[in-house]
Amino acid sequence: MGLFRYTTRTFAPALLLLAAAAIWWIPFYVLLTVMLKPGSEATKAPFSPPAQLELSNFSRAWQGSGGVGLGASALNSAIITAGSVLALIAVGSISAYVIARQQPRLGTALYLAFVVGILLPAQLGIVPIYVALRQVGLLGTHAGAILLYTGLLLPLSVFLYT
Repeated sequence: MGLFRYTTRTFAPALLLLAAAAIWWIPFYVLLTVMLKPGSEATKAPFSPPAQLELSNFSRAWQGSGGVGLGASALNSAIITAGSVLALIAVGSISAYVIARQQPRLGTALYLAFVVGILLPAQLGIVPIYVALRQVGLLGTHAGAILLYTGLLLPLSVFLYT
């Protein structure tokens, strides 16, 4: 191998990948600069480096506002995610097993029903879902969010398990 490891044929793709990587890092740069700036400076010039570092932004984010901080939000997200994943594993795997073991016509019909559930946009059911969760008293609760996410992702889970 010589002193210069790139040829004309390999230099252009490498340069293109470096440009793509630079574009990929732009949102992270903006995030880093905005979180280290005071509030007024962050909205005026988000791309410029901070004139002075404002580290109190982190403590304000952790404390939060309205009684909900970053710690409580992370805990809520972990509870809802874990509950939804456990419910999807339990219900999705059992449903997929039953569908896969059915007679060909019935199994195919059930499988296609779940595929249609993937294809239909979730926005079609937003109002009925909201009304149902409100009537049952699960609006704004962990159980309601777990039930919502499990219902929305169950067709995909059954599809992947089958």
